[in-house]
Amino acid sequence: GNSRGLLHLDGSAGDISILADIGLTFADSGQKIESDGTDFTIASGAKLNLTPTSDVHIANGTGMVIGHTAQVADMGGSGITSELQVLGTADSDSSITIGNFSPDSRPRLIFVRSHDDERVIGAKQIVETGDSLGMIVFAGDDGVDYQMSGVRIEAFADTGTQGTTSMPGRLTFSTTADTASGVTERMRIHATGEIDFKANALGITNIG
Repeated sequence: GNSRGLLHLDGSAGDISILADIGLTFADSGQKIESDGTDFTIASGAKLNLTPTSDVHIANGTGMVIGHTAQVADMGGSGITSELQVLGTADSDSSITIGNFSPDSRPRLIFVRSHDDERVIGAKQIVETGDSLGMIVFAGDDGVDYQMSGVRIEAFADTGTQGTTSMPGRLTFSTTADTASGVTERMRIHATGEIDFKANALGITNIG
């Protein structure tokens, strides 16, 4: 009705069930919680604040999408569907910013790789020479899908002794040539500081 009061739901004796297709609407602010039997929707006419007292967990395999209603599959030639996606149609709504505002620290984007044979998250097993430590892929729409990589930057554990006091690494830069179906390594920076270039590929042109 039109009365303004408090609705108290007591679940101490068991679960409280609200049938699908029936939602809860809060006053006239446009804020509501509803389900259609498949999706669970929280709508807010303003900010949606989450104030947990512990970590917020999203189940493995479900994913989080910002800016769209579903994940986009198979992007970047990897054949995988990323669980975290930021999708948009403009610069601002398809950008990610990591900011730090302090005098003695800095923002970081960290890639971590373990060689754990049991695939246990948080396990400790030293990586081996040649293990990929992470990559950045730049992909483009070819009119069919999003699997074509134009550029790839990848880090590897390099020749040496990986351990608690040392992690020798190398960095590779790869590009896709015209008519090619995949990337080719063009430059490699070794753990020693030496730099290799692909044979016959070292052409220096002034682009300024």
